[in-house]
Amino acid sequence: MNVEQKEIQEILNKKFQEAQVRNSQFSLRAFASRLSISSGALSQIMNGKRRISERLAYELAEKLNLSDEEKTRFLTPFRIEKKIKKGTKYEEFDHHQFTLDESWQLFVVLSLLEIDGVQFTTKRAAEKLSLPENAVNDLIEKMLFTGLLKWSPERNLERASKNVTTKDNVKDDHLVQLQNKFMEQAIKASHCDSSRRDYTTMVMAINSQKIGKAKKVIRKFYDDISAILEDGTPDTVYGLSIQLYPMLMDPTKSTK
Repeated sequence: MNVEQKEIQEILNKKFQEAQVRNSQFSLRAFASRLSISSGALSQIMNGKRRISERLAYELAEKLNLSDEEKTRFLTPFRIEKKIKKGTKYEEFDHHQFTLDESWQLFVVLSLLEIDGVQFTTKRAAEKLSLPENAVNDLIEKMLFTGLLKWSPERNLERASKNVTTKDNVKDDHLVQLQNKFMEQAIKASHCDSSRRDYTTMVMAINSQKIGKAKKVIRKFYDDISAILEDGTPDTVYGLSIQLYPMLMDPTKSTK
């Protein structure tokens, strides 16, 4: 997956415009000369028609005298690409230790821990989940017992694993109901402003023999999108659900 290099385009265009404000005669050719690159190549990069290598990005960042914040943004596409290539490892947990509601709430608690860190409190988690604080305390006790959470040496709650998941490809009514719970959350969030969420659906005539391959692509997409969205400092919790399902019911095939 090639990550878009919009940050690179934006910063290059910004620096060029700043130079033109200081000197209205400053040309793209002069800007390219300063960066030791051809004006044609620079124009393509600034217009998003040409990608650059990580090595060239580092060289340009030095020649542009970027601030630490600008340099971080400038190099973001390569950091994301490395995460995607590395892939994501998941730790499975026994969802049967939790009630149906707890099974989705625990994922929110894990994400809140990433946001709040040592500032995490059960009171704040309860407010975010619209739950009594004692219910959150009970949930955390279960998460500690099952190994999803642990205590740091400073007695702060921590995630035991970076990524956790339920077991896959298992005929389990609990897992089916859990997915329904996530869909309920998605329905509730459908009332949010469209700038804060994205809902899309497509209907296809497909070759059903390719379902297995499609599942692998979907799981790869989860890793790719999380690498993009989790880059930087987290400030909120989102859910992402993808449903691939038959729209024509076949009475000869089980719905289980």
